[in-house]
Amino acid sequence: MIEQSFHKGLELLHAAPKSRAPGRPPLLFLHGAFAGAWVWGEHVLPWFAARGYDAYALSFRGHGASQNGGALHELGTADYTEDVFTVLPALGTPPGTLPVLIGHSMGGYIAQRVVEELEVPAYVLMASVPPTGLMGPAMTMALLQPWLLGRLYEIQWGGGSLAGQKTLREAFFWKDMPAALVLSYLARVQNESRRATLELYWPAVPDLLRLRRVPALVLGARQDRLIAVPHVYQTAALLGTSATLFPDMGHAMMLEPGWEEVAEHIHGFLEAPLEGG
Repeated sequence: MIEQSFHKGLELLHAAPKSRAPGRPPLLFLHGAFAGAWVWGEHVLPWFAARGYDAYALSFRGHGASQNGGALHELGTADYTEDVFTVLPALGTPPGTLPVLIGHSMGGYIAQRVVEELEVPAYVLMASVPPTGLMGPAMTMALLQPWLLGRLYEIQWGGGSLAGQKTLREAFFWKDMPAALVLSYLARVQNESRRATLELYWPAVPDLLRLRRVPALVLGARQDRLIAVPHVYQTAALLGTSATLFPDMGHAMMLEPGWEEVAEHIHGFLEAPLEGG
């Protein structure tokens, strides 16, 4: 069962385990652009709760059911990063326990910003914006999928409709995704802050020494049109680790068929330090 709560205006979804396994930190899932905490509630939160983890998902301000705190397009990545710190006191058993951060796409970038400031137990990046930002992935799209890049720019900067967009299906999902599910998910997609998007293209210089001090798991999808395979490998190299790629899967790795395999891989990463300790 997933419970919805609010902490200082920010939406938190929580799946609690029936029996909390000792020594396991809480998990905090961070969504990508155009989304909200709901993307984790579909499958992932109950899956990890069933394995003894307190699993939480945050909706950044202006997303999901969280309060805006101002006009959406005035929100920046620093606001989203602050949201993570804001909800930390609401997590953990006992209170104050730092969570493992699991970030997708833009949420992966926000996870990196948090890790630069706070030594959490570990973090997981799924189809994440690289530490160096979106410029590299955008250039790859311009070469391989120029029409898709153009349509995404039209939606983000020209005010194009989000509902039922073929463009968004092509961007987020691979061809094996059932059409009915795609339509149901796209109906919940929302606009993203233009300021935050610009900041993803021109990010602050990453503090790689701090990012490397925390164990990281880097995952990607071979059919991802937004964060192509070379940029997943680039992220892993910058963080001093290796990357795992999942075949026949698109950008929305937590919603695509085969999401269980991704969850199993994350679970193995989380359990390894516990078994070693």
